[in-house]
Amino acid sequence: MDEIKIVNLIAGPPIIAKVSVEEDYYILEDPYNIIYTESKEEGGKPRFTVFDVLALSSDSDIAVAKKHVLFSHSPLPEIIDQYNAMMLNQLTPITGDD
Repeated sequence: MDEIKIVNLIAGPPIIAKVSVEEDYYILEDPYNIIYTESKEEGGKPRFTVFDVLALSSDSDIAVAKKHVLFSHSPLPEIIDQYNAMMLNQLTPITGDD
């Protein structure tokens, strides 16, 4: 079953994606790198920016060997909501023109 997870690899920024597991691989669908920045306000929540991992690819998923993953975890509900909203914004309407 696919779940939205944050995956921390040995190198590089964390990735948020729909994750499934197949043998020795994590399959990351619609993966985005997450870059955190500290809040300028005291006690403020961290801010983050995301970048499409596959921006230049025709694929929508990647396989990452388990040996390259340090850990994964479930994001906060508000992060999942933002991720889902991002995915909805990327949908291209299908027209009846053939």
